[in-house]
Amino acid sequence: ASTSTNRSPARTANPNPSTPTHKEDWKIIRHLLPNIWPKDDRTTKIRVVTALLLLAGGKILNVQVPFMFKHIIDSLSIPFDPNTFQGAWTVVGTMIAGFKLSIRFLGPLGSVYRDLR
Repeated sequence: ASTSTNRSPARTANPNPSTPTHKEDWKIIRHLLPNIWPKDDRTTKIRVVTALLLLAGGKILNVQVPFMFKHIIDSLSIPFDPNTFQGAWTVVGTMIAGFKLSIRFLGPLGSVYRDLR
């Protein structure tokens, strides 16, 4: 008896008839396109472009927040001199307060941006 080493299942055009194919997806998109981008409606076009720009801006903002936090944390690692103990605590306290304020304002900023979109 010979054994087959091909373990990949046989590919079919669409194994589940209820699952749309890519061709059907594009057909649906082409059908909806006149509603999303009407020929004579400048207001709708402006709204669509604005929504896409806000969507992209929100993604950029969400990517930048961890980098901002990294910068804040990195600025906390200052050289410690025992002779300037009071100055070090002032800097650390200021940085912690700044970090808390950034969390306080950057979190809701994402929500505001999402609501604008």
